[in-house]
Amino acid sequence: MLKYGLLCLVISAVPITTAFASGTQNAPLTIVWEKTFDDAATKAKSVEKPILLDFFSPA
Repeated sequence: MLKYGLLCLVISAVPITTAFASGTQNAPLTIVWEKTFDDAATKAKSVEKPILLDFFSPA
């Protein structure tokens, strides 16, 4: 049980430490959404970042 708890602690700490180590301190506080996929793909390629697609369906 102790091994499992320790493993969970280590796994949860890794994203936090890598976020601070990756230089995200200068990142903007808001997300700037692109209007079209082509604009988003062009911008993502230029900054070498992945694309997040947000699908919303109010049902």
